[in-house]
Amino acid sequence: MSALVRVGTYSDRMSAENAKNFLESAGIEAMLSSDDAGGLRPELTLVRGVKLWVNEEDEQEARAVLLEISQMPDVSDEIKEEEVPQGFLTSLRRWLRGD
Repeated sequence: MSALVRVGTYSDRMSAENAKNFLESAGIEAMLSSDDAGGLRPELTLVRGVKLWVNEEDEQEARAVLLEISQMPDVSDEIKEEEVPQGFLTSLRRWLRGD
């Protein structure tokens, strides 16, 4: 059994899950850990972070993948409001407000 190596710490679960998914899509086994009292205190993640772990023998490849995705452009910057289907943004705003 190989030792685990931490290759990242994220301030939120979603970012950590995204990084883990990128690694797994590259064929690298990864796991997350966070000290949030078993999900009862998710605010602890803001202080302690969500840690991303890989097997020691995958560390270099994992770091290369993470570096590559950190340099990817944010596609949301490229979306123009007129390209979004009519009514979508209004519906999204209502949903976010809980209307």
